[in-house]
Amino acid sequence: MAPKTTTHDFTGSVVLVTGGGSGIGAAITRAFLDAGATVAVTGRRRERLEQVLEGHPAERTAAMPPTSPTARRCATSWPGSWSGSGTSTSS
Repeated sequence: MAPKTTTHDFTGSVVLVTGGGSGIGAAITRAFLDAGATVAVTGRRRERLEQVLEGHPAERTAAMPPTSPTARRCATSWPGSWSGSGTSTSS
């Protein structure tokens, strides 16, 4: 039996995914991007984050280490708005 899928439109939504460079976190990141969300993703390995975000519009993605001030601001200002700044690993 094929898994049941539900399609949601997350256009205009902002999502912060922690641990988004591999496994379930990477799958969640891709699912939200495919559904139209703007996604900030944190993880320990820059190259893994960039692989997950590859092929998605830079204006809807940002990658950063979990210790960056930007990642902390995203997490603590939720449900605030985040405009995205392309893939970035700087603070």
